[in-house]
Amino acid sequence: MKLSVLFLFALSGVALVNWIAAALEKRELYIASKPLVLIVLIVFFAKAGGLDAIRLPFLIALIFSLIGDIFLIPRSIRWFIAGMTAFLVAHLVYIWAFSRWEVDRRAIAPAILTALAVIAIMIYVVLSRTRNKPEFKHMRFAFILYSSVLVVMTVTALLSLWREGWPVASGAMAGLGGLFFFASDTILGLEKMGKRLPATRLLVISTYHIAQTLIVFSTLRL
Repeated sequence: MKLSVLFLFALSGVALVNWIAAALEKRELYIASKPLVLIVLIVFFAKAGGLDAIRLPFLIALIFSLIGDIFLIPRSIRWFIAGMTAFLVAHLVYIWAFSRWEVDRRAIAPAILTALAVIAIMIYVVLSRTRNKPEFKHMRFAFILYSSVLVVMTVTALLSLWREGWPVASGAMAGLGGLFFFASDTILGLEKMGKRLPATRLLVISTYHIAQTLIVFSTLRL
């Protein structure tokens, strides 16, 4: 059986267990299974070419994401900040990883304008959601910084549709991966600011896992 098929079985099984634990709020099972999903993904990616120079930055971003996963397990603001920092680094590495390929110049201006518009909206949301919450006084800048980097990473991933040397399928997977990452982190951020959606934990973790998997697979045909 091919490595990719075995990987899909392993990843699907571990992710399904984690998603069920999230949906049923089985915290111990959720904690135990959460890091395993990224571990399986990292091992597969390393064996499938993630150690090559062209893909190594993506592997590094996955490792920082795993560190962020672990840091976000404890329920405390200190560990949340640590996890947020690890994911901030992961997003910066993803930006670097994607940016090593040239982009069709016609796509650059619309991408910049889109990023600036979304960042402005994110800043407004952060300020409006935390205006009357003194406990967020020292967190506003961190939320704005993280949100801005997240938007840049998402747009950078979407630009893979116009990158030289990227097949259309790879560009589409990278773009979708960026959008799923944006959705996951936005839902989590809203929860931290007091806006909890139904099945928040399940939504956050499932969109996150889909995002990472899409980004990994987007690079395998390069």
